[in-house]
Amino acid sequence: MDGTIWLIALGLLIWTIVLPIASLIARSRAKAQLRDAEESLAQRDRKLAALAKGWRSIEWTGPWRSVAPRIPGIPPLPEPVTPAAPEQPVIEAFPVPVPVSVSGAAPVSIPLPESVPAPTPALVPVPVPAFRGSAAEVREAVEQYSAWREHVRPFLIDNIGWFIGGFLVVAGSLYFLNGAWDQLAQLGRNLLIVATALAYSGAFVGFALWLKRAHRLATASRAMAYVGYNDPHPNGWRQRWSMLLHAREVRDAALGLTLYRAIGPEFSLLFRNYWSAGGGVILEGRAADDRELRDGTPVERQPAWVTYGNVSTDSRRPVSLDLSWSQRREQGRAAINTELDWSLGFRPHPQFEGSLEGAVIYETGTVRRIRRATALPGGTEDPTVVLDPEAALLRTREYLLAPLQARSVSATMRCTFAFSPRLTLQSYAQLFTAGVAYGGAQRAVVGPGKRLVTLGQLADATAADAPPNADNRQVGLNLNLILRWEWMLGSTFYLVYARQTSNEITPQVRGLSFSGDLAALSTAQGAVSGDTITIAANDGGVMVDKAHVVKTDIAATNGIIHVIDAVMIPAEK
Repeated sequence: MDGTIWLIALGLLIWTIVLPIASLIARSRAKAQLRDAEESLAQRDRKLAALAKGWRSIEWTGPWRSVAPRIPGIPPLPEPVTPAAPEQPVIEAFPVPVPVSVSGAAPVSIPLPESVPAPTPALVPVPVPAFRGSAAEVREAVEQYSAWREHVRPFLIDNIGWFIGGFLVVAGSLYFLNGAWDQLAQLGRNLLIVATALAYSGAFVGFALWLKRAHRLATASRAMAYVGYNDPHPNGWRQRWSMLLHAREVRDAALGLTLYRAIGPEFSLLFRNYWSAGGGVILEGRAADDRELRDGTPVERQPAWVTYGNVSTDSRRPVSLDLSWSQRREQGRAAINTELDWSLGFRPHPQFEGSLEGAVIYETGTVRRIRRATALPGGTEDPTVVLDPEAALLRTREYLLAPLQARSVSATMRCTFAFSPRLTLQSYAQLFTAGVAYGGAQRAVVGPGKRLVTLGQLADATAADAPPNADNRQVGLNLNLILRWEWMLGSTFYLVYARQTSNEITPQVRGLSFSGDLAALSTAQGAVSGDTITIAANDGGVMVDKAHVVKTDIAATNGIIHVIDAVMIPAEK
């Protein structure tokens, strides 16, 4: 009991210290960014004031006009709004008297004044226009784009409460169970566990709904329920077995669109000889996929049955096998997805071990997108040009879909032979092929907004839709041979042979062809042919030729990636 109390007190003390410190650091960083932004704005204002110093406007007796230098990046001064005085002409005089002839009389000269001078201009100062808002507006703008509002405060609101609440709930439950467990009968204990689980679920769902309403969080909602039975007591033919019934539902943020819904049982069984088996059945309900068309427009998905299973032999034996399979079959359409995976491990000698792994995936009949939203054919716009996702939702648009037929085959072999504890030889080989082919294209015309695209509304595409050839083939072959020699403690020498060849093409002949996938391997352009390279490992790190390994063990779908700090260029043949 005392240990539980101390655990609760320690957790509350940690969170009492961590939460104010995190909030203080976040607010200080936001204030520093605000000060920097205000100082930058103040420097700009001072510069503009210096450049605009001495600007003037000259008032004539004629119309107003502004005389000021044009500075790049600064808007021109505004025109004065004072009404203009009536324009008075300026009279120019001739430099000599003009003789005037009068009928019947001798010519006479009429002197004129030299000129009529223009009025003296008056200098009127023009105020420099404002280039920034008020201090409150500046503070609001900087606060809007600071890290506090965009990153720190949402993280504190959305996560710190969960951490504190979860810790208090778990700690309080442990404290309660520790004091009451010994006083309860078996039935009371079971009822207490069920009631506690229901209370946890209701509390977390309620808190999630409150977060969504209070902070307008736009995210998908998930609901999961599991009821299981586990029997750890062995008998004459098994060690343990378990049964589980699960249900899951995923909805969008508005709770109006079901993205996934499934229910089903599964089991697992461990035999006395350490073989194991398992499997299950899942019934998927009708749902919608809002990621297929890439702009949030949902596509209908039919109900489906999913069956899966696995068998594993005793891994302590010289030869062991892991086998798993699954199949998904849609109702009402001939859409099937089948996957088979296996791993064969062998250890015929203590110094030699290896494995052969493979995977085969075949899918047919599933309706997939082959072109995103475009304009309707027959208009002034090109129906083959993909529209911007946000702009597409505001207008009537067209999508092209087609039933998919895909197959991928992967085989990987790993072997290790230890000549001695310090000298080993490792080999790795992988062959991967994948082909995708589509059937007849079908068009879906959707109005403005995110309206559900049902499979029943699809119509055959015409030549005016210009459906693309979306078929694709990929093939790759990786070979690696590594000799590792730890010639002294802390220093290891690696001799590596690596060859990688890959290709990706759009086939001219429609449909799947395994031989065509392998033929693409021989016609690969720009394939990398492995050369012999030197790998050295010592106290300074690992070097590949003259490059240093800066990051290791990055998991990828086709192997492990190690990052180097230089570009390795193959030597000219």
